Amino acid sequence: MERVCHWSSTRYLVVNTLDRVWEEQKVGRLRPPLPIPLWCMMVGLSRAKGLTARDPRIAFEWLVFAVFLELGLLCLLRPGELMKLRKQDIALPGDFAFGQPQAAIRIEAPKNRRHFGKEQFVILKHPNVITWLKRIMVGSESETLWPSAPSRFAKLFKQTVSDLNLQACRFTPGSLRPGGATLLYSRGTPISVLRFMGRWTAERSLEHYIQQAMSTQIVNKLSPGTVDNHAQRKATGRGLLSRVVRGICRTWLLSTGSRSSQVVL
Repeated sequence: MERVCHWSSTRYLVVNTLDRVWEEQKVGRLRPPLPIPLWCMMVGLSRAKGLTARDPRIAFEWLVFAVFLELGLLCLLRPGELMKLRKQDIALPGDFAFGQPQAAIRIEAPKNRRHFGKEQFVILKHPNVITWLKRIMVGSESETLWPSAPSRFAKLFKQTVSDLNLQACRFTPGSLRPGGATLLYSRGTPISVLRFMGRWTAERSLEHYIQQAMSTQIVNKLSPGTVDNHAQRKATGRGLLSRVVRGICRTWLLSTGSRSSQVVL
């Protein structure tokens, strides 16, 4: 009996060790990281559509979509995690229970719950995003923040990419997380800190992830024609839509330290 127990215990340790090593080495298929200037344009265009749409339901949907673009990149969230967010998962600045100047977001049953727990959290510090997050929480009639089906989010993302003529870059909702990781890394965030912020299982897999993301971002360039089109929009744009897009782009580029005048609307 003792031999059987010892054999079972040894087998469990070997299997568990092999499983952990495999997970540390595994790097999922990487989506192209969304560069900050293009992300600014997507957020600005989406918010402008929300502010100009005549149908209240469509307007609110676009406003929530813009906030989710910000949360996905800044908080390193996976698309599935965004779709599950509920009002009760958000702690805003001034909430007695949290008592912090920033917002906190709870992630329930995430992909990596085996290593980081069934409930995890991320911090949101940007005041502009927090303000808009408050607004959509007040305007939402349901407990979940996203007002439509998950497929609708993917459709709006694809539509926004098409509106900006970025189809060749192959961006998807999964591009938000690597876009945020490359932003934080390029601004000097240590790998160990970035690993905790993004809730990666192993530092080695994150290092591989960053290498892939940065390399992909280097080669994933806009065509000269697309750059010219954006420059022309910047020169000829008029009205509320153009002003909102420009204002958000300018705010974000200043706050993130980015300098790319070629692609800003």
